[in-house]
Amino acid sequence: MRTIAKHVVRKPLVIANATDAQASGRNKQLRERFAARPAGPCWPRTDQTREDTIAWLTSAPFVSENKTTQGARRRGVAKLVDWLSTFPGDTWQQRWELSGVERHPGTAWTQLPLRWLSSTVSRPAASPNARMVCGASSGKVPSASSRR
Repeated sequence: MRTIAKHVVRKPLVIANATDAQASGRNKQLRERFAARPAGPCWPRTDQTREDTIAWLTSAPFVSENKTTQGARRRGVAKLVDWLSTFPGDTWQQRWELSGVERHPGTAWTQLPLRWLSSTVSRPAASPNARMVCGASSGKVPSASSRR
């Protein structure tokens, strides 16, 4: 014997054009019902060695077909990991959190590693490799002298 299932039409929402207050109330109910999971103390891959982290961040899906771009990415990732290693912590995530980048919205956080880079290397922070460290490959990055 075959059972035929029919599509059940959903009942329309009682309030099709909810106000902000009504939507906010519904969102609050959903947040209470489906609370966010607490962040774990250690995320996968954040406790890897420097070399393993660089290898992972410079392999697929982070690979560019352009060898020059890929080389710059590899150097940039290495410099970013070196910057993170200046902060205390057992994992890269702990170091990231202690670095203060979360307090700098958007791309403003990139100034933190760029400042460090300009103070630790002889070439200016506006070099293509320095911009690649922070993912700022487009747009102007202030030179070390303009930030002082």
